[in-house]
Amino acid sequence: MANKDVYYFSHDANALSDPKILAMRCDYGFESYGLYFAIIEMLRNESEYKLPLNKTTFRAIKMQTGTTIDNIEKYVQDCIEEYIDNETGNGLFVTDGKYFWSASLLRRMNKYEQIKQKRVEAANLRWKNNQDNKNSEKMQSKCKSIRKICKCNASAYKKVYKCNAKLKKVYAKLCKLNQIKSN
Repeated sequence: MANKDVYYFSHDANALSDPKILAMRCDYGFESYGLYFAIIEMLRNESEYKLPLNKTTFRAIKMQTGTTIDNIEKYVQDCIEEYIDNETGNGLFVTDGKYFWSASLLRRMNKYEQIKQKRVEAANLRWKNNQDNKNSEKMQSKCKSIRKICKCNASAYKKVYKCNAKLKKVYAKLCKLNQIKSN
Protein backbone atom coordinates (compact mmCIF):
# COMPACT_ATOMS: atom_id res chain seq x y z
CA MET A 1 0.00 0.00 0.00
CA ALA A 2 3.03 2.28 0.07
CA ASN A 3 2.90 2.68 -3.70
CA LYS A 4 0.66 5.59 -4.69
CA ASP A 5 -0.80 3.86 -7.77
CA VAL A 6 -2.49 1.33 -5.47
CA TYR A 7 -5.42 3.72 -5.25
CA TYR A 8 -5.93 4.02 -8.99
CA PHE A 9 -8.43 2.21 -11.18
CA SER A 10 -10.64 3.45 -13.96
CA HIS A 11 -14.33 2.75 -14.31
CA ASP A 12 -17.04 3.73 -16.73
CA ALA A 13 -18.57 7.13 -16.14
CA ASN A 14 -21.96 5.67 -17.04
CA ALA A 15 -21.76 2.65 -14.70
CA LEU A 16 -24.81 3.94 -12.86
CA SER A 17 -26.99 3.20 -15.89
CA ASP A 18 -25.43 -0.16 -16.82
CA PRO A 19 -28.21 -2.80 -17.08
CA LYS A 20 -26.42 -5.19 -14.67
CA ILE A 21 -25.99 -2.39 -12.13
CA LEU A 22 -29.63 -1.33 -12.57
CA ALA A 23 -30.78 -4.90 -11.90
CA MET A 24 -28.57 -5.05 -8.80
CA ARG A 25 -29.91 -1.71 -7.57
CA CYS A 26 -33.47 -2.90 -8.20
CA ASP A 27 -32.91 -5.90 -5.90
CA TYR A 28 -30.66 -4.37 -3.25
CA GLY A 29 -31.27 -0.63 -3.39
CA PHE A 30 -28.92 2.22 -4.12
CA GLU A 31 -26.63 1.16 -1.26
CA SER A 32 -25.64 -1.87 -3.36
CA TYR A 33 -24.02 0.47 -5.89
CA GLY A 34 -21.65 1.77 -3.22
CA LEU A 35 -21.08 -1.75 -1.91
CA TYR A 36 -20.23 -2.96 -5.41
CA PHE A 37 -17.58 -0.27 -5.88
CA ALA A 38 -16.23 -0.82 -2.36
CA ILE A 39 -15.69 -4.48 -3.31
CA ILE A 40 -14.09 -3.37 -6.60
CA GLU A 41 -11.68 -1.22 -4.57
CA MET A 42 -10.92 -4.19 -2.32
CA LEU A 43 -10.23 -6.29 -5.41
CA ARG A 44 -8.02 -3.51 -6.78
CA ASN A 45 -5.86 -3.62 -3.68
CA GLU A 46 -5.14 -7.34 -4.12
CA SER A 47 -2.01 -8.33 -6.07
CA GLU A 48 -3.98 -10.57 -8.46
CA TYR A 49 -7.15 -8.43 -8.24
CA LYS A 50 -9.06 -11.41 -6.81
CA LEU A 51 -10.61 -12.19 -3.42
CA PRO A 52 -11.21 -15.62 -1.89
CA LEU A 53 -14.82 -16.74 -2.21
CA ASN A 54 -15.37 -17.63 1.45
CA LYS A 55 -17.11 -16.53 4.65
CA THR A 56 -14.03 -14.73 5.95
CA THR A 57 -14.07 -12.48 2.88
CA PHE A 58 -17.81 -11.85 3.24
CA ARG A 59 -17.32 -10.89 6.90
CA ALA A 60 -14.43 -8.60 5.95
CA ILE A 61 -16.58 -6.90 3.29
CA LYS A 62 -19.37 -6.42 5.83
CA MET A 63 -16.97 -4.92 8.40
CA GLN A 64 -15.05 -2.83 5.88
CA THR A 65 -18.15 -1.26 4.34
CA GLY A 66 -20.50 -1.10 7.32
CA THR A 67 -23.30 -2.00 4.93
CA THR A 68 -26.84 -2.68 6.10
CA ILE A 69 -27.14 -5.43 3.47
CA ASP A 70 -27.16 -8.45 5.76
CA ASN A 71 -26.40 -11.34 3.45
CA ILE A 72 -23.15 -10.38 1.71
CA GLU A 73 -22.66 -13.97 0.50
CA LYS A 74 -25.99 -13.88 -1.36
CA TYR A 75 -25.20 -10.40 -2.70
CA VAL A 76 -21.85 -11.59 -4.14
CA GLN A 77 -23.46 -14.75 -5.54
CA ASP A 78 -26.13 -12.63 -7.22
CA CYS A 79 -23.40 -10.39 -8.66
CA ILE A 80 -21.86 -13.57 -10.11
CA GLU A 81 -24.98 -15.43 -11.26
CA GLU A 82 -27.88 -12.97 -11.64
CA TYR A 83 -26.52 -9.72 -13.01
CA ILE A 84 -25.05 -11.06 -16.25
CA ASP A 85 -23.96 -9.38 -19.47
CA ASN A 86 -25.72 -11.05 -22.41
CA GLU A 87 -22.75 -10.54 -24.76
CA THR A 88 -19.97 -12.00 -22.59
CA GLY A 89 -22.00 -14.13 -20.21
CA ASN A 90 -20.05 -12.58 -17.34
CA GLY A 91 -21.74 -11.27 -14.26
CA LEU A 92 -20.63 -8.23 -12.33
CA PHE A 93 -18.21 -10.68 -10.70
CA VAL A 94 -16.72 -13.90 -12.07
CA THR A 95 -15.61 -16.95 -10.10
CA ASP A 96 -13.64 -20.14 -10.47
CA GLY A 97 -15.22 -21.51 -7.29
CA LYS A 98 -12.23 -20.55 -5.15
CA TYR A 99 -11.84 -16.83 -5.92
CA PHE A 100 -14.01 -14.10 -7.38
CA TRP A 101 -13.05 -11.04 -9.40
CA SER A 102 -14.33 -8.44 -11.81
CA ALA A 103 -13.56 -9.24 -15.45
CA SER A 104 -13.90 -5.54 -16.22
CA LEU A 105 -11.41 -4.60 -13.50
CA LEU A 106 -8.94 -7.27 -14.68
CA ARG A 107 -9.16 -5.97 -18.25
CA ARG A 108 -8.62 -2.38 -17.14
CA MET A 109 -5.78 -3.26 -14.76
CA ASN A 110 -4.01 -5.35 -17.42
CA LYS A 111 -4.15 -2.34 -19.73
CA TYR A 112 -2.96 -0.09 -16.89
CA GLU A 113 -0.08 -2.47 -16.07
CA GLN A 114 1.00 -2.49 -19.73
CA ILE A 115 0.97 1.31 -19.86
CA LYS A 116 2.84 1.48 -16.58
CA GLN A 117 5.45 -0.99 -17.87
CA LYS A 118 5.90 1.06 -21.05
CA ARG A 119 6.38 4.19 -18.94
CA VAL A 120 8.99 2.43 -16.79
CA GLU A 121 10.81 1.25 -19.93
CA ALA A 122 10.67 4.74 -21.41
CA ALA A 123 11.98 6.26 -18.16
CA ASN A 124 14.78 3.70 -18.04
CA LEU A 125 15.65 4.47 -21.65
CA ARG A 126 15.64 8.22 -20.90
CA TRP A 127 17.80 7.62 -17.83
CA LYS A 128 20.23 5.49 -19.87
CA ASN A 129 20.32 8.15 -22.60
CA ASN A 130 20.93 10.83 -19.97
CA GLN A 131 23.76 8.73 -18.56
CA ASP A 132 25.14 8.24 -22.08
CA ASN A 133 24.83 12.00 -22.69
CA LYS A 134 26.63 12.73 -19.43
CA ASN A 135 29.37 10.29 -20.39
CA SER A 136 29.50 11.87 -23.83
CA GLU A 137 29.70 15.33 -22.26
CA LYS A 138 32.54 14.13 -20.03
CA MET A 139 34.36 12.75 -23.07
CA GLN A 140 33.79 15.99 -24.97
CA SER A 141 35.10 17.93 -22.00
CA LYS A 142 38.20 15.72 -21.89
CA CYS A 143 38.66 16.16 -25.64
CA LYS A 144 38.41 19.94 -25.24
CA SER A 145 41.07 19.79 -22.53
CA ILE A 146 43.28 17.65 -24.74
CA ARG A 147 42.73 20.02 -27.68
CA LYS A 148 43.75 22.96 -25.48
CA ILE A 149 46.89 21.12 -24.45
CA CYS A 150 47.58 20.20 -28.08
CA LYS A 151 47.00 23.80 -29.18
CA CYS A 152 49.33 25.02 -26.47
CA ASN A 153 51.96 22.46 -27.45
CA ALA A 154 51.46 23.29 -31.12
CA SER A 155 51.87 26.98 -30.35
CA ALA A 156 55.00 26.27 -28.37
CA TYR A 157 56.31 24.02 -31.16
CA LYS A 158 55.59 26.72 -33.75
CA LYS A 159 57.42 29.26 -31.65
CA VAL A 160 60.42 26.97 -31.25
CA TYR A 161 60.30 26.14 -34.96
CA LYS A 162 60.09 29.82 -35.87
CA CYS A 163 62.99 30.54 -33.55
CA ASN A 164 64.99 27.69 -35.08
CA ALA A 165 64.08 28.90 -38.55
CA LYS A 166 65.27 32.41 -37.65
CA LEU A 167 68.44 30.99 -36.20
CA LYS A 168 69.03 29.00 -39.38
CA LYS A 169 68.56 32.16 -41.46
CA VAL A 170 70.88 34.11 -39.19
CA TYR A 171 73.45 31.29 -39.33
CA ALA A 172 73.15 31.17 -43.11
CA LYS A 173 73.71 34.94 -43.32
CA LEU A 174 76.69 34.67 -40.99
CA CYS A 175 78.13 31.92 -43.12
CA LYS A 176 77.71 34.09 -46.24
CA LEU A 177 79.35 37.02 -44.51
CA ASN A 178 82.25 34.86 -43.38
CA GLN A 179 82.63 33.57 -46.89
CA ILE A 180 82.62 37.08 -48.30
CA LYS A 181 85.22 38.19 -45.73
CA SER A 182 87.48 35.28 -46.52
CA ASN A 183 87.39 36.10 -50.25
